[in-house]
Amino acid sequence: IIIIVISIKIIFNKNNDNDNNNINNNDNNNNTNNTTTTNNNNNNNNSNDNIKNKIKLSDYLVTVENKKSQDKIAIIYGEGEIAYGRSKKGQIDQQTIIDEFKKAQKDNNIKGIVFRINSPGGSALASEIMHHELSKITKPIYVSMGATAASGGYYISAGADKIFATQSTITGSIGVVSLIPEVSKFIKKIKVDVEKVEKGKFSGINSLTSKMTDGAMEKIRNSSLKVYEEFKERVSEGRNITLDGVEEIAGGRIWLGEEAKKIKLVDEIGGLETTISSLAKDMKLHDYQVIEIRTNRSLMESLSDYKLLYSDVEAYLKTPLEKTAKDVEINKPMLLMPYDFN
Repeated sequence: IIIIVISIKIIFNKNNDNDNNNINNNDNNNNTNNTTTTNNNNNNNNSNDNIKNKIKLSDYLVTVENKKSQDKIAIIYGEGEIAYGRSKKGQIDQQTIIDEFKKAQKDNNIKGIVFRINSPGGSALASEIMHHELSKITKPIYVSMGATAASGGYYISAGADKIFATQSTITGSIGVVSLIPEVSKFIKKIKVDVEKVEKGKFSGINSLTSKMTDGAMEKIRNSSLKVYEEFKERVSEGRNITLDGVEEIAGGRIWLGEEAKKIKLVDEIGGLETTISSLAKDMKLHDYQVIEIRTNRSLMESLSDYKLLYSDVEAYLKTPLEKTAKDVEINKPMLLMPYDFN
């Protein structure tokens, strides 16, 4: 019995010694880990102390956003025939163009405007109104001509700071054409009687159902010549060419872009990208955005466009080609031009 007790005691003491050793080892490990953690914390604190100009991620993102350039170059498009007033899709009306230029003028971040023109001309009155309003814009305007920028298309371009055209651009056509159809014979053929009430000598000057008198013809001629003189003056002022010099290249003559450059109707040969980069270079803009200014048409205007298109197609399909050819009078002028009236 004594031997057994002693053995148990010895075993018990050994187990206690092992447990104590394990506890001491764990304490040592913990102390080591704590020391390591403390050292790491000290190292991190030292590293953090060495970092200067620290910034939060949220602040960094705001800083990156603020570095985005605020300078802008705006593109305004003039596509199609020039019409007076609110026009249908595919036409240029003066009010839309004027509104878009005013919008660009009010935006302080817009440093320059590129006016992209692709138009064969149209209303002389609308062209004059746009030219006048564009002359009020204080920001530089560079014109980029598309395939065509002739007649009224050149009229509204003449006052720009610089004009760019491609080698194949059709431009010029500095002249005025007056066209008033007359269908009196057709009215008689279909046996329609027209009663007119007029007040004033020239109140019916635009009538389609009566032949034009000599007095009315002379009045239209004088009016066309006046518009023609105004057109030449705008070109002379905008391009710094004498009136006599303008007359030599006017008279309805058309020019390709390369020819137009030689006679000073355009400044440089190049497309839209060349125009934008040239404007940025002249304005010393190294970091800038290019934006487009467009006026969205209302739903009713869009539906009206489709209705007009359907009517035009329907009328065309219902008109026999043979009958149309018979209505054209042979050996008689269809257009009256102030520079060649005979």
